[in-house]
Amino acid sequence: MLFNIQSEYSFLESTLRLNKYAIKAKEYGYQSIGIADTHVLYGSLELYQLAKKHHLRPLIGLRVILPGIVDSEVPYEFLLYATSKIGYYHLGQLSRQLLTDSVDTSVIWQYLQYQAQDLVYISSSNQNELLYAMVRDQTDQIQQLHNFLVQIFGQDKIYIGVNLFPSNEYELKQVDKWSKKLDIPVIISQYIHALNSEDGSSIQMLQSIKANQPMTKDLLDHQTEYYMRPYHIVKEQCACLGYTEWLTNTSKLEANIAIQIEPNKEVLPQFHIPETFDHSASYLKHLVMQRLTVLGLSQKNSYIQRIEHELQIIHQMGFDDYFLIVWEIIQYCHQQKIPVGPGRGSAAGSLIAYLLEITQVDPLEYNLIFERFLNPERLSLPDIDIDISDESRSRVIHFLAQVYGENQVAQIITFSRFGAKSVLRDILKALEVDEKTTKQWLQLLPSSTNTTLSLKSAYDQSEAFRDYVHASKINEQIYRMGTTLDGLPRQSSTHAGAVVISQQPIDQLIPVRNRPGEVLLTQLPMDQVEQMGLLKIDILGLKNLTLLDQMKQQIQKNTQSTVDWGGIPLDDPATLKLFQQGDTNGIFQFESAGIKKVLKTIYPTSFEDIVAVNALYRPGPMKQIETFNRRKRGQEPIPTIDPSTDQILKATYGVIVYQEQVMQIAVQMAGFTYGQADSFRRAIASKNLNLLDSFHQSFVEGAIQRNHSQEISEQVFQYILAFANYGFNRSHSVVYSYLAFQMAYCKAHYPAEFYAALINSGSSSRQSQVNYIQEAQRALGKTLPLDINLSEANFTARPQLRVGFNAIRGVRKSMIDAMLEARSQAGKFTSFINFLQRLPERELHKESLQALILTGCFDTLESNRRTLVTNLDSLLQSIQYTRYNMSLFEALNPKINYVSEFSRLERIRYENDYLGFTLSGHPLEAYQSYFQNGTVRSLQSILADSSSGYAETLAIIKQVKIHRTKKGDEMAFVTLTDMQSELSAVLFPSDYLKYRRLLSENAVLRVRGKIEWRNQRKQLIIQSILDATPDSQHTHNENTYTQCFIQIHSFEALDQAANYIGQFSDPTYPIDVIIVNSERKAFQLDSSYRLNYSIQLEQKLKGFFGNECVVFK
Repeated sequence: MLFNIQSEYSFLESTLRLNKYAIKAKEYGYQSIGIADTHVLYGSLELYQLAKKHHLRPLIGLRVILPGIVDSEVPYEFLLYATSKIGYYHLGQLSRQLLTDSVDTSVIWQYLQYQAQDLVYISSSNQNELLYAMVRDQTDQIQQLHNFLVQIFGQDKIYIGVNLFPSNEYELKQVDKWSKKLDIPVIISQYIHALNSEDGSSIQMLQSIKANQPMTKDLLDHQTEYYMRPYHIVKEQCACLGYTEWLTNTSKLEANIAIQIEPNKEVLPQFHIPETFDHSASYLKHLVMQRLTVLGLSQKNSYIQRIEHELQIIHQMGFDDYFLIVWEIIQYCHQQKIPVGPGRGSAAGSLIAYLLEITQVDPLEYNLIFERFLNPERLSLPDIDIDISDESRSRVIHFLAQVYGENQVAQIITFSRFGAKSVLRDILKALEVDEKTTKQWLQLLPSSTNTTLSLKSAYDQSEAFRDYVHASKINEQIYRMGTTLDGLPRQSSTHAGAVVISQQPIDQLIPVRNRPGEVLLTQLPMDQVEQMGLLKIDILGLKNLTLLDQMKQQIQKNTQSTVDWGGIPLDDPATLKLFQQGDTNGIFQFESAGIKKVLKTIYPTSFEDIVAVNALYRPGPMKQIETFNRRKRGQEPIPTIDPSTDQILKATYGVIVYQEQVMQIAVQMAGFTYGQADSFRRAIASKNLNLLDSFHQSFVEGAIQRNHSQEISEQVFQYILAFANYGFNRSHSVVYSYLAFQMAYCKAHYPAEFYAALINSGSSSRQSQVNYIQEAQRALGKTLPLDINLSEANFTARPQLRVGFNAIRGVRKSMIDAMLEARSQAGKFTSFINFLQRLPERELHKESLQALILTGCFDTLESNRRTLVTNLDSLLQSIQYTRYNMSLFEALNPKINYVSEFSRLERIRYENDYLGFTLSGHPLEAYQSYFQNGTVRSLQSILADSSSGYAETLAIIKQVKIHRTKKGDEMAFVTLTDMQSELSAVLFPSDYLKYRRLLSENAVLRVRGKIEWRNQRKQLIIQSILDATPDSQHTHNENTYTQCFIQIHSFEALDQAANYIGQFSDPTYPIDVIIVNSERKAFQLDSSYRLNYSIQLEQKLKGFFGNECVVFK
């Protein structure tokens, strides 16, 4: 009866969740439950498992939409149901074909003609061609359709499905008449897309979201007829209409369906070993021992014993081939120079994995446990996750498809679901709710570290949210609709890491779908794929590996030497200092403000401390940070319980930081095997009370047998229970900290190469990239500016960091490519006009050229930026008029109209507009002493602080708006900026009268006032404006110079000159340096080369450049 069912996996068409559907079906008295989503089998295994759980018969079908058999201009639908496991396989094949971009109808019917013996055809009760013809008495069409279907399926496999709600007696009579004529049984296949009639408004909302169309508010109370009714109601309706035989037909069909879906056996792929080896185990051991010899460890008994132990377990559990497959992936990566991570997760506890180069951290050196990775007492597939460069992941997956077969390798599907925020956004957008109200809804959601916070949880947790929900009837309707949709799948995507490899073609085991140019995609999500016994390997693309590789390549290029990255000292003082200072922007896993604060607090003095911080900075373990820190600093005694536990917890100051520590305590104190200890750890994590009771007894008895008192045994067990749940996987923490340490080592010793790679990586946001650039400018002191002849597309480090053209907003990639190509073909540009002449006309866009000028790209050719901007139109016209005829262009001799240069502040503002950072200094750098005294706060600090109160800041006036109050008094709204952040401010009439003469755009002001929240944003109520004197005026008042002119023979010597000047420079100094060549062309160095006048400095400069070549003004 439950055949025509659209589940949640018919995206944006149904609210029917399979788990609730199964429960309700049982409650309503049904014996079977079915599913028929359009062209997909996403929910097939889930339905099967739920049916078995609730003692119902699973019915698995497919809703097919194809052009009509008679009328091919109109799409019609029908249902196909599998009657056996073979039928389920055929549904999978059909689904795979139906999901291709261009479905060939003839291929579908041809397939069915030969593979339909385990399928039944049901004319769905919606838009079906046969039903359509029956209702209209179209005899010829009916006969034609019947003959076609009999030819494909056979007479006994065709059924007519009907709706009883809402019932149309005429249509039902027509169906009854024709079914008897054609001897086709009628079954009840009520169309259902919701569990309750009240879900009708939610169905309407899904349709609006899918069509991206508004939904009228009158539909908020809409009810649907297509909901699930109790069995007895359907039975009564059938009797009332006089068609009780249809119930009998339906029951007979259900009884003929018997699908068994069991986990597959022997589907693990076999590794192709060399002919000289008998089996995979011998080849695996050969590889391991070979590597052991290379590392010089073959004489160490501890390694030999560990290898024998691990190999025995691996072979016993049947995973020899698995390790060889992963080894082959790693070997391919090494051969192709694809960066591979040091390991991930518990696999780092395996010595075999280390010797196969799957991981890069020696587990014996770091006391890592194999059984944390592979427990011989718990049969489950091993889980080796591989991190590789994010740019190369698809290459590795295609390599697997080449080796094992295109039908034996697939990626795994995942489903994006509505969450609390996304469902509210979609509903409010469809109802055309204004932005202000939408913000109110979203801001009232409680903040949570749980990214899957549901609307129901928000309602339970937040009184303010509950009050808002009940503030109006429409709010209650929005909330009700939101809870109905919350958690439903919205669309499918591909799992970030998981790849399936099988011995058999995967489509013979589970449903899959094709993807043009990609490997197959499973139709079942990861947990179900694993339940079906398929081997899953996580191959994850990690951007930081790409970054680290780019840094290494640049370092090698600049230094002409190779750094042994596997042998960098993990006690390197410079690297540890970065962690101690929390200077970890750009460092994998250590970038967040929270973890930087923890680093400064704990002040790691060893690699072990860094590993501990990585493990502690997690939602649970965070509670242990204060205790760890106090004990590390000797501010709190380390408790002693028992020598066996004290030694294990010594490195972490008596705090259980790692899950492995729990296992070690259980082994050493209670005599557990490591397999038992891992099961004990799992019982703690799952809070399985029955298991914990059993382990409690075993632990205490084992400890007593090993000469520990009952009191101590109980005390240790309770200590474990109290803190072990906070423990983190040490293996994972070690390998990821190792990767972080490598990146930090780069930052400490090769900062230019580090920042170049980091900035070029295209960070997740423009602001993050700007932050990296500004940090680079502070750290390196000298960031070489944009130069039309020296800059590349990206930032470069040769060895100094130079800004790249990609940093400029508004300059297209095609133009950058053309510039670099022109430079490569004919050498450096000799003038701005020469640049215009050599670029293709299609790339001469005024806006892009203006961006290049205003960011200083042409300063070495013409230092006056305003002159170039002023003359740009006329020069472009001349170029276009002469159509690149250089002789004609020179004959026209277009005149350059020289004008005064932009002010320094204007140059800075233009640079900031186009780059997001400045190259000509910062307008507030002359006021740094104010920020250092602790009373003046930066705008960023004020905006980041969630509290209100009084504040003092120093900023530039970006905009002033005068407003007249109702009384006729004038007041001002002011926008303050520091080139990075902006803050709205207001002066009320009395204060405006006092300070209005100071309110001019671009003025630097020191203001004091009260911070308040207005319209969900911070605003400063200015109460006083104080004196702001540049540092140069009260620090260097003996010095009246602002510019230093230095003449050199040619700009070829610019780098040499800059390097010399850089010895004496500092961005806080007041004197700008201007380089002039023999042709009297001038170029101003950026702010990092500023000088502070002294007689000694003038003598040094004149001694280097010549007496006549240095002038201070």
